[in-house]
Amino acid sequence: MSYSKQKLENFRSSVLEDIKIKTENIKHEVYNYEKRELDNAKQQALDEIFPYMQRKIKTLKEKYKHKLTQKKFEAKKYILTFRNGLVKNIIKSCEENVLNFTKSEKYKEYMLNKIKEVLCSQNCIGVEIKLKSEDLAFKEDILKMEGIKEVSVDFYNTLGGFKLVDSKNRIEIDETFETLLYYEVKNFYRNYELKLENNLK
Repeated sequence: MSYSKQKLENFRSSVLEDIKIKTENIKHEVYNYEKRELDNAKQQALDEIFPYMQRKIKTLKEKYKHKLTQKKFEAKKYILTFRNGLVKNIIKSCEENVLNFTKSEKYKEYMLNKIKEVLCSQNCIGVEIKLKSEDLAFKEDILKMEGIKEVSVDFYNTLGGFKLVDSKNRIEIDETFETLLYYEVKNFYRNYELKLENNLK
C-alpha cells in the first residue's frame, strides 16, 4: 500500500512538473507571439504613417514657401511704394527750388552763360533758341550772341532752361530743367532699382 501510494505521489509530481513546464512554455510562446504581433503592428503603423508624414511635411513646406513668397512680395511692394513716394517728394521739392531759382537774379546769368557754352561746344551757326514764355525777357540779350538766328517760345517748357535747335544740321540739344530732372530721376531708379533676390532673401 505504501509502495503504491509512493508511486502515485511520484506520478502526480511528475505530471504536475510536466504541466508546470508546459505552462511556462505556453506563457513564453504567448509572450513571444504578443511581442512579434506588437512589433509587427508598430512596423505596420510606421509604414502607414511615414508616407502620410512625408505628404504632411511637403504640404507644410509648400505652405511655408508660399507664405514666404507672399511676405517677400508685400515687403517689396511696400519698399517700392515708399521709394516712389520719396521720389515724388524729391521731384516736387526740386521743381519748387528750380522755380525759385528762375525768379532770382542769378537765373538770367545762368541762362546766358549756358547758351554760350552750348554754342561754343557745338560750333553752331543760325540756330534757334526755344524758351518758356516768361524767359522771353532775355530774348534781346540772346539774339546778340553770334550764331543765333531766332528765339521762340517752347510751350512744353514750364520749369525753365532752353532748347537749342539747329534745323540745318538736324541737331536739337535739350537743356530744359524738365529734361534734366527727368534724367536725374531715371538715374535714381536705375541706381536704386530693387531686386527681390538680392534685397529680400
